[in-house]
Amino acid sequence: MKIIVPKIQLILAEDVISTLKREFGEEETGWWLQGVPRTIRLKVAQRREDDPDRPEFEESFDLIDYKQVILDNWLLFDKKYSRDTGNKKDKMSWMDALNTIRRKVAHPERGRVAISELNSLDEILTWLEGNN
Repeated sequence: MKIIVPKIQLILAEDVISTLKREFGEEETGWWLQGVPRTIRLKVAQRREDDPDRPEFEESFDLIDYKQVILDNWLLFDKKYSRDTGNKKDKMSWMDALNTIRRKVAHPERGRVAISELNSLDEILTWLEGNN
């Protein structure tokens, strides 16, 4: 579990950021301002400001931030990250479930990861690896 969740997050991070850079340009005026929603930019910028080592913007996203970036750039990501049926939020609900599991892994005192959740992590990782 402690290996699977970071693998999933790295796959998402690398793909989402590289897709935004390809679409909007490598400069902050491109991918950052045009591809990342303002609410996420503010969160990431604050997190970056609070860190004395000041990581790059790309290194300062939370897992769930990628969901909003994907939703706001749906035409770029819909074929790759759609699961289930319904509207785009329904198709991205797998990320909410993933984030719930991630919290349990990061904070075991809040609850144990069930076997079904572990199976779900494996399934998501396999699916993402097949898409990227």
